[in-house]
Amino acid sequence: MARDMKEPRREPGGEMRLVSGTDRSFVLVAAAALTIAALIAYAKSFSAPLILDDWATVLHNPEIRRVWPLWSMFTPSESTGVGGRPVANISFVLNYAVSGDSLAGFHAVNFAIHLFAGLALFGVIRRTPLLPVLREKFGRDAAWLGLMVAGLWTLHPLQTESVTYISQRTESLMGLFYFLSLYGFVRAVEDERSGRWLLFSLGCCVAGMGTKEGMVTAPVMILLFDLVFVSRTMGELWRRRGLYYAALAATWLLLAVLMRGVSGRGVGFGHGLSVWSNLLIEARAVVGYATLGLWPSPLVFDYGTDLGTPGLAEAACALFLAGFGLWVLLALRLYSGKAYLGAWFLITLAPTSSIVPIPLQPISENRVYVPLAAVITAVVLGARWAVGRRAPFILATGSLAMVVLTSARNATYRSEISIWTDTVAKRPGSSRAHNNLGFAWLSAGRLAEAKTEIETALRIKEEYSDAHVNLSSVLGQLGDVDGAFAHSRRATQLDPRNANAFYNLGVASAQKGDIADAIAAYEAAVRLQPGLLSAQGNLGILLLRSDRVKESIAHCEIAVKGNPGLVDARLSLACGLTMSGRAAEAMPHFQEVIRTNPGNLDAQLNYSVALAQMGRSAEAIVLVEAILKANPSATVVREVLERLKAAPPSAPPAK
Repeated sequence: MARDMKEPRREPGGEMRLVSGTDRSFVLVAAAALTIAALIAYAKSFSAPLILDDWATVLHNPEIRRVWPLWSMFTPSESTGVGGRPVANISFVLNYAVSGDSLAGFHAVNFAIHLFAGLALFGVIRRTPLLPVLREKFGRDAAWLGLMVAGLWTLHPLQTESVTYISQRTESLMGLFYFLSLYGFVRAVEDERSGRWLLFSLGCCVAGMGTKEGMVTAPVMILLFDLVFVSRTMGELWRRRGLYYAALAATWLLLAVLMRGVSGRGVGFGHGLSVWSNLLIEARAVVGYATLGLWPSPLVFDYGTDLGTPGLAEAACALFLAGFGLWVLLALRLYSGKAYLGAWFLITLAPTSSIVPIPLQPISENRVYVPLAAVITAVVLGARWAVGRRAPFILATGSLAMVVLTSARNATYRSEISIWTDTVAKRPGSSRAHNNLGFAWLSAGRLAEAKTEIETALRIKEEYSDAHVNLSSVLGQLGDVDGAFAHSRRATQLDPRNANAFYNLGVASAQKGDIADAIAAYEAAVRLQPGLLSAQGNLGILLLRSDRVKESIAHCEIAVKGNPGLVDARLSLACGLTMSGRAAEAMPHFQEVIRTNPGNLDAQLNYSVALAQMGRSAEAIVLVEAILKANPSATVVREVLERLKAAPPSAPPAK
């Protein structure tokens, strides 16, 4: 299509004239309106806390805290939540480099990604009706069609899980690249003399493959778009853009390389879900996704894994989808635009809702992020057909309603307790929902409520490692050391890869006085999850008590570097350095502990020992005498003072 393609507009007197289909003033006004509406809808999301996978992706992910060496950003660990997704990982690394631990900073980036994805969709939908095959029927409505589809899609409350839930940036960022890939193709069709837009499309496709596996369908959907709306035959398609499609297909090779560790992410067979059970569950899920696209209630943050045995309802959904899929296949042979929308919905859902099971999350609303575009487009076109020129006003009213609904949904994310209370109300049979609500109560110090919810989770599913971990934490805080030990040990038996289980086992073992067992448990925890800094610190403390000073220093340094607020680990680090003859290195750590906790007697006494080691015995004696004056009944202070006075004068520090 020529670059200066025109669309019809009706003059006040009724005469038609053609104006630019790329009217910049309209685009700017539409973009501004969409941005303002989205800001209102998502204003409450910026204060949302970490939830579920966010702990592994953000809080306990040391890999996002370093930019150097650069190659490390491209090889994230499988345990971080972005394993095999280097582009998503890079976004988190850069996000942390700019905003640090500020959750508002992470939410701001998630919002920006979603907004740009909506604007990219706006560009695609606004330009598609201006293609020659559609121009006569839809050309004059291209502008408002694009705005209404983009507006309803961006503001739809079903999208909150992909935006407000920080970890699901992988989905929204992939969606952004998905829409940009198609946008680049549409622009290339407008100006076939230039290949820069095809290169742009290809580059976005590559980036999408490095963001999330769902991008695998993008080359297929671009090819079908070309076939249905542009070339009309495979021969013509290949003649015009054969090299481009070969390059698009080559991006699958990159995805294949990145998916080598996919089985370690709980995806695929061998996780206890049969092929047929998975197909029936996913059939129900897909129909449910479409229903939520039309009527977004009830929205469920996490459906869990306790979905029951598939029955007649799932079979009926499977039959319906089989019939719908057959119609799509036949209608595509007639180059039907309606069939393309159906294909978009089914194909973009296929990677996560078909044969390959995802046992830990069979149903998830974030998966509708890209497919929802087809549902919304169908709704907008249906409104245009049903009510004609009144459609923009009706749909604009619908967009305002979406703002209210999305804002209300984001309010549910205001705390872990609120989002999990909402989830339990909608999924009372979900062990995971009860367990996570229990964890939220535990984090708030409400031990009785936490114990009740976690025990409910274990009644639903006894072999639930995380629930045993959380119950051990509750019992430990309630003073039931034996109960905490039993549940943490059971958790390690159920899941030998659960780092938190080994951490709690270490805590309980230490409380029981079994130092050797505690050290072994902590070593297992840090081996499984090096970013579990509390385990690194506790391990360093116990190693110091066991006279394994060099090992203690190594673990305490990791803990303090990652979390400067770990006071006990910092004190153990300072003591270990002093015992190793490195008192000068220990001094800043002693001083920081004393600054933050002036009443820490151990820190003050060991600081005096470090002073003596550095040849400043007189200062050390004065300090301990002052401590003794403030604590006249402290026997240990008197003993340290006597040792300092009896010791020969220390040599001055080496220059």
